[in-house]
Amino acid sequence: NLTKDFIFKDEKALKIELEKLFDFALVKQEENLLWDKVYSSKKDEIFPPNALKNAFSKLIFLNEPHFAFFHFKTWDEL
Repeated sequence: NLTKDFIFKDEKALKIELEKLFDFALVKQEENLLWDKVYSSKKDEIFPPNALKNAFSKLIFLNEPHFAFFHFKTWDEL
């Protein structure tokens, strides 16, 4: 299990990473960002599955924890 030994950054570094992602999302894009697929854990404790079902039509549930990226080997698989 890859998640067992995975070490997340400290809280301050994670906050900075989220702020950078937010700033990037605010930058004017040449194309509209389309969410054509949404992945979530079947037992996600951050995003309730029923709320996601109500918000997204192409929702794909994975047998992974909240951090589901270990399910994929390449970005192209997303």
